[in-house]
Amino acid sequence: MIILLDEYDTPMQEAYVNGFWDELVLFTRSMFNAAFKTNPYLERAIMTGITGVSKESIFSDLNHLEVITTRRVI
Repeated sequence: MIILLDEYDTPMQEAYVNGFWDELVLFTRSMFNAAFKTNPYLERAIMTGITGVSKESIFSDLNHLEVITTRRVI
């Protein structure tokens, strides 16, 4: 199984702005754990977003996380 998750961070930005950050973080960690960490069928996953990624945030429980960024230099 391959999981492609596009713009994972859009709901997180909305949660932060609208005051339900803690609830969304709990849900997202649980979902990511089930989909990406304990899923025996997962071969590969790609997640895209527009904000910077901190490995200490909601991703702290995931193993073998590789952050690849593209930055446009003007």
